[in-house]
Amino acid sequence: VEREPDMYRPVWETHRLRSALFQPLRHQGVVIGILSVACRQQRVFSADDRMMVRRFAELAAAAVANARLHTALHQSERRYRLLFERAEELVFSLAPDGVIRRCNSAAIAVTGIDGSMLVGMSLYDLMRPADASDLRERFAALLQHKRFPRPWTFEIHGEQGDPIVLEATSQVVWAGAQPAEIDLICRDVTARR
Repeated sequence: VEREPDMYRPVWETHRLRSALFQPLRHQGVVIGILSVACRQQRVFSADDRMMVRRFAELAAAAVANARLHTALHQSERRYRLLFERAEELVFSLAPDGVIRRCNSAAIAVTGIDGSMLVGMSLYDLMRPADASDLRERFAALLQHKRFPRPWTFEIHGEQGDPIVLEATSQVVWAGAQPAEIDLICRDVTARR
């Protein structure tokens, strides 16, 4: 303010301000804004006034920082949703018991099953019993923190009962020490067989 008085002069003149108190809004050591308190009477601000403005500035800085984080989170979620939906690979987000929580449009297109029916269905219900047993064992190993270095294949059947061979990689999403879901990313390799 002292370095650029002309920048603030129009506001001061328009509102006939005579006294002001300015406090920088700091977040992680960086100034992200300024809180100003002004009045039309000439006055000297007391130590209590300055302390109160300083506290309000701390609260305002936290609110601004949180708003920025909230905006960044929403932008990140939007990018993730677009990536999820536009992926050419089939993407299934499964509950640890194999129930499909979410799937992308590629999964719907390849299986031929409506998304509203696919979500809530167990992935094991789309498989032959032998493949379902193998997948259960693989998921149990994943839930014990085992990693599989290479993609692996399994077979599901689509809406018409035709076999679909998928090459998959998977990852467990953890919520603390508990598994929240298993993300399964698959490529349709039926044509290779």
